[in-house]
Amino acid sequence: FPGNLPVQLTPFVGRERELARVRELLAQTRLLTVTGPGGTGKTRLTLQAAAAVQTDYHHGVWLVELAPLTDPAHILPAIAGVFALSPQPGVPPATALDDYVRGKRLLLILDNCEHLLAACAELAARLLVMAPGLKILASSREGLGVPGETTYHLPTLSLPEAADATAAAVTRYDAVTLFVQRAQAARPDFALTDRD
Repeated sequence: FPGNLPVQLTPFVGRERELARVRELLAQTRLLTVTGPGGTGKTRLTLQAAAAVQTDYHHGVWLVELAPLTDPAHILPAIAGVFALSPQPGVPPATALDDYVRGKRLLLILDNCEHLLAACAELAARLLVMAPGLKILASSREGLGVPGETTYHLPTLSLPEAADATAAAVTRYDAVTLFVQRAQAARPDFALTDRD
Protein backbone atom coordinates (compact mmCIF):
# COMPACT_ATOMS: atom_id res chain seq x y z
CA PHE A 1 0.00 0.00 0.00
CA PRO A 2 1.19 3.57 -0.57
CA GLY A 3 2.45 5.25 2.56
CA ASN A 4 5.21 5.05 5.11
CA LEU A 5 3.74 3.16 8.06
CA PRO A 6 6.57 1.50 9.97
CA VAL A 7 6.56 -2.26 10.43
CA GLN A 8 5.86 -3.02 14.08
CA LEU A 9 8.47 -5.29 15.63
CA THR A 10 6.41 -6.32 18.65
CA PRO A 11 2.86 -7.66 18.89
CA PHE A 12 -0.01 -5.32 19.68
CA VAL A 13 -1.26 -6.14 23.18
CA GLY A 14 -4.85 -5.73 24.33
CA ARG A 15 -6.75 -2.55 23.52
CA GLU A 16 -9.33 -4.36 21.35
CA ARG A 17 -12.16 -2.05 22.48
CA GLU A 18 -10.02 1.06 22.09
CA LEU A 19 -8.84 0.00 18.63
CA ALA A 20 -12.41 -0.69 17.50
CA ARG A 21 -13.54 2.68 18.86
CA VAL A 22 -10.74 4.60 17.08
CA ARG A 23 -11.59 2.86 13.80
CA GLU A 24 -15.28 3.66 14.29
CA LEU A 25 -14.58 7.33 15.04
CA LEU A 26 -12.16 7.62 12.12
CA ALA A 27 -14.93 6.46 9.80
CA GLN A 28 -17.18 9.25 11.13
CA THR A 29 -14.84 12.26 11.24
CA ARG A 30 -12.11 13.88 9.18
CA LEU A 31 -9.96 14.87 12.17
CA LEU A 32 -9.53 12.45 15.06
CA THR A 33 -7.14 13.24 17.88
CA VAL A 34 -6.21 10.46 20.30
CA THR A 35 -5.36 12.11 23.62
CA GLY A 36 -3.89 10.94 26.90
CA PRO A 37 -0.84 11.24 29.13
CA GLY A 38 2.61 10.39 27.83
CA GLY A 39 3.37 6.68 27.72
CA THR A 40 -0.21 5.41 27.45
CA GLY A 41 0.32 4.04 23.94
CA LYS A 42 -1.28 6.73 21.79
CA THR A 43 1.25 6.34 18.99
CA ARG A 44 1.04 2.55 18.92
CA LEU A 45 -2.76 2.63 18.91
CA THR A 46 -2.94 5.18 16.09
CA LEU A 47 -0.45 3.19 14.00
CA GLN A 48 -2.40 -0.02 14.61
CA ALA A 49 -5.67 1.66 13.64
CA ALA A 50 -4.09 3.20 10.54
CA ALA A 51 -2.68 -0.15 9.43
CA ALA A 52 -6.12 -1.72 9.83
CA VAL A 53 -7.78 0.85 7.53
CA GLN A 54 -5.02 1.56 5.01
CA THR A 55 -6.91 -0.13 2.17
CA ASP A 56 -9.55 2.61 2.52
CA TYR A 57 -7.07 5.26 1.34
CA HIS A 58 -6.20 5.01 -2.33
CA HIS A 59 -3.34 7.52 -1.97
CA GLY A 60 -1.96 6.00 1.19
CA VAL A 61 -1.46 6.40 4.90
CA TRP A 62 1.38 8.73 5.83
CA LEU A 63 3.07 9.19 9.20
CA VAL A 64 4.69 12.47 10.22
CA GLU A 65 6.67 12.12 13.45
CA LEU A 66 6.65 15.48 15.23
CA ALA A 67 8.43 14.51 18.47
CA PRO A 68 11.92 15.46 17.20
CA LEU A 69 10.77 18.89 16.00
CA THR A 70 11.25 21.91 18.25
CA ASP A 71 10.25 24.72 15.90
CA PRO A 72 6.75 25.00 14.42
CA ALA A 73 8.35 26.23 11.19
CA HIS A 74 9.70 22.71 10.66
CA ILE A 75 6.28 21.01 10.49
CA LEU A 76 5.62 21.92 6.88
CA PRO A 77 9.06 20.73 5.66
CA ALA A 78 8.59 17.49 7.62
CA ILE A 79 5.27 16.81 5.88
CA ALA A 80 6.72 17.81 2.50
CA GLY A 81 9.57 15.38 3.13
CA VAL A 82 7.15 12.54 3.86
CA PHE A 83 5.47 13.17 0.49
CA ALA A 84 8.86 13.70 -1.24
CA LEU A 85 7.81 17.19 -2.36
CA SER A 86 10.74 19.21 -3.66
CA PRO A 87 10.84 22.99 -3.20
CA GLN A 88 9.62 24.78 -6.34
CA PRO A 89 10.85 28.25 -7.27
CA GLY A 90 8.18 30.86 -6.56
CA VAL A 91 5.79 28.35 -4.92
CA PRO A 92 5.40 28.68 -1.15
CA PRO A 93 5.72 25.32 0.66
CA ALA A 94 2.17 25.62 2.04
CA THR A 95 0.78 26.06 -1.48
CA ALA A 96 2.78 23.10 -2.77
CA LEU A 97 1.40 20.93 0.04
CA ASP A 98 -2.15 22.13 -0.56
CA ASP A 99 -1.82 21.34 -4.26
CA TYR A 100 -0.43 17.89 -3.50
CA VAL A 101 -3.18 16.77 -1.12
CA ARG A 102 -6.06 18.37 -3.02
CA GLY A 103 -8.04 15.68 -4.82
CA LYS A 104 -6.33 12.80 -3.01
CA ARG A 105 -7.87 10.27 -0.65
CA LEU A 106 -5.29 9.81 2.05
CA LEU A 107 -4.81 9.55 5.81
CA LEU A 108 -2.21 11.81 7.40
CA ILE A 109 -0.99 10.85 10.87
CA LEU A 110 0.41 13.71 12.94
CA ASP A 111 2.15 12.00 15.84
CA ASN A 112 2.99 13.84 19.10
CA CYS A 113 1.41 17.23 18.46
CA GLU A 114 1.39 18.46 22.05
CA HIS A 115 4.50 20.67 21.91
CA LEU A 116 3.47 22.20 18.56
CA LEU A 117 -0.26 22.39 19.25
CA ALA A 118 -1.14 25.78 17.75
CA ALA A 119 0.84 25.16 14.56
CA CYS A 120 -0.62 21.66 14.14
CA ALA A 121 -4.13 23.01 14.67
CA GLU A 122 -3.63 25.74 12.08
CA LEU A 123 -2.16 23.31 9.55
CA ALA A 124 -4.89 20.69 10.10
CA ALA A 125 -7.66 23.26 9.72
CA ARG A 126 -6.20 24.55 6.45
CA LEU A 127 -5.53 21.13 4.94
CA LEU A 128 -8.98 19.81 5.76
CA VAL A 129 -10.53 22.74 3.88
CA MET A 130 -8.17 22.32 0.90
CA ALA A 131 -8.54 18.55 0.54
CA PRO A 132 -12.00 17.02 0.99
CA GLY A 133 -10.57 13.49 0.62
CA LEU A 134 -8.03 13.98 3.40
CA LYS A 135 -8.40 12.63 6.92
CA ILE A 136 -6.07 13.42 9.79
CA LEU A 137 -5.35 11.11 12.71
CA ALA A 138 -3.39 12.94 15.40
CA SER A 139 -1.93 11.94 18.74
CA SER A 140 -1.42 14.51 21.45
CA ARG A 141 -1.69 15.01 25.17
CA GLU A 142 -4.59 17.36 24.42
CA GLY A 143 -6.95 18.07 21.55
CA LEU A 144 -6.06 20.46 18.74
CA GLY A 145 -9.19 22.58 19.20
CA VAL A 146 -10.05 22.64 15.50
CA PRO A 147 -13.71 22.91 14.41
CA GLY A 148 -14.98 19.47 13.45
CA GLU A 149 -12.34 17.66 15.51
CA THR A 150 -13.27 14.51 17.38
CA THR A 151 -11.14 13.61 20.40
CA TYR A 152 -10.75 10.18 21.93
CA HIS A 153 -9.13 9.96 25.37
CA LEU A 154 -7.07 6.77 25.64
CA PRO A 155 -7.23 5.20 29.10
CA THR A 156 -4.26 3.44 30.67
CA LEU A 157 -3.91 -0.32 30.29
CA SER A 158 -5.98 -2.39 32.69
CA LEU A 159 -4.22 -3.31 35.93
CA PRO A 160 -4.75 -6.17 38.39
CA GLU A 161 -6.95 -5.73 41.44
CA ALA A 162 -5.46 -6.10 44.91
CA ALA A 163 -7.34 -9.40 45.32
CA ASP A 164 -5.57 -10.92 42.29
CA ALA A 165 -2.78 -12.81 44.03
CA THR A 166 -1.74 -15.48 41.50
CA ALA A 167 0.15 -15.33 38.24
CA ALA A 168 -2.86 -16.84 36.46
CA ALA A 169 -5.13 -14.12 37.85
CA VAL A 170 -2.93 -11.17 36.90
CA THR A 171 -2.02 -12.33 33.39
CA ARG A 172 -5.55 -11.61 32.19
CA TYR A 173 -4.75 -7.88 32.47
CA ASP A 174 -3.27 -6.05 29.47
CA ALA A 175 -0.58 -4.23 31.48
CA VAL A 176 0.75 -7.52 32.85
CA THR A 177 0.63 -9.20 29.44
CA LEU A 178 2.65 -6.33 27.97
CA PHE A 179 5.13 -6.45 30.86
CA VAL A 180 5.64 -10.22 30.47
CA GLN A 181 6.16 -9.92 26.70
CA ARG A 182 8.75 -7.17 27.11
CA ALA A 183 10.48 -9.02 29.97
CA GLN A 184 10.70 -12.19 27.86
CA ALA A 185 12.17 -10.20 24.98
CA ALA A 186 14.98 -9.07 27.29
CA ARG A 187 15.27 -12.38 29.13
CA PRO A 188 13.67 -15.32 27.27
CA ASP A 189 13.62 -17.52 30.38
CA PHE A 190 11.47 -15.06 32.34
CA ALA A 191 8.21 -16.52 33.68
CA LEU A 192 5.74 -14.78 35.94
CA THR A 193 5.20 -16.75 39.16
CA ASP A 194 2.80 -16.47 42.08
CA ARG A 195 5.71 -15.18 44.18
CA ASP A 196 6.20 -12.25 41.76
